[in-house]
Amino acid sequence: MPDKCHQPPLMLIYIKTQRAKTDGQTLDSRIYITRFAFSFLKAMASYLSMTLGLLFLCMLAGVHGGQLRVWNLHAKNLEGDLERSQADGYVKISWGGQNGGMTNFNMNNANPSWTAKFILEEETNSPSSLKLEVWDKDLKHDDHLGTCIVEVMSGTHNKQCDIGSKGSLLFNYSYSP
Repeated sequence: MPDKCHQPPLMLIYIKTQRAKTDGQTLDSRIYITRFAFSFLKAMASYLSMTLGLLFLCMLAGVHGGQLRVWNLHAKNLEGDLERSQADGYVKISWGGQNGGMTNFNMNNANPSWTAKFILEEETNSPSSLKLEVWDKDLKHDDHLGTCIVEVMSGTHNKQCDIGSKGSLLFNYSYSP
């Protein structure tokens, strides 16, 4: 029969927490945790930490399906309003249902260039259509000159779209899944 004197002592951890103050006296509670309970809590914390970390990484992997960059936008032979004046052109960009923004207005220019660069993050892993709308800025109502729709593919591409009789739009894009 083993001798009880040679067994390791039971480890107790004392934690003092303040609960409330009543009439200037602090009431406190004491929690005693045995070595087994402490080891169990430590293991559970490690497991939860690892599980939450993996869950976070999986979530990040699912949120971003890819990245689309659009740059070097310029147009040729844009027509303005009905009086055949030169256009005050700008471009609106959208991809996969999200608004990507727009360029600045390029006043009185039939062949405008824009320095804007657009970076859009995709929310799913399947590429969708990139939509570029060319507009003519007017005082009351802007005129829609045309729309360019491109099926996005991996890699870097130079594109040119005819936007009807109102001119053409040229741009570069790259998509990386």
